[in-house]
Amino acid sequence: MTAGAFILPSVFTLLVSIWYVSFLSQANALEGNEMHLFTALGRLFYGSLLSLPFEPLLQVILSRSCVWVFVFLLAVDISQAVSIVISFNHFSLSSALSLLMSGFFAVVDMFFIVSAYRLSVIGDLVPRCTEQPARPDIADLSATPLRFIKGRSR
Repeated sequence: MTAGAFILPSVFTLLVSIWYVSFLSQANALEGNEMHLFTALGRLFYGSLLSLPFEPLLQVILSRSCVWVFVFLLAVDISQAVSIVISFNHFSLSSALSLLMSGFFAVVDMFFIVSAYRLSVIGDLVPRCTEQPARPDIADLSATPLRFIKGRSR
């Protein structure tokens, strides 16, 4: 998986999120689903950040930190789904769509978590400085051993 693999999922989730928010605003049901907009923007920003061509070391560092950001976004999406279930209205299409989109956003968050994790471990990082520290010279073993003089006891 390369860094460019985040472009299409980021754009796709952005388009789905725009459609979802515009549908909810037309149905006057946007007041209970603000966190979906927050997580959609978070997925777009961090997915776009991971799509940029950085050096391998910086790419690994960014993807490892973005894994935790996507875990946080997943937790926010799950809490939003719980909030929707608590205030579910059986007679409103917007409640059913909100619950469906909560499940979709949770699956997309898990995809981003797995993709960012794979990007963080796929690069084989090797240290550039491969010099071994110099070993101290071992004394010549053929030298005569030290002899201790027995001292007089007082």
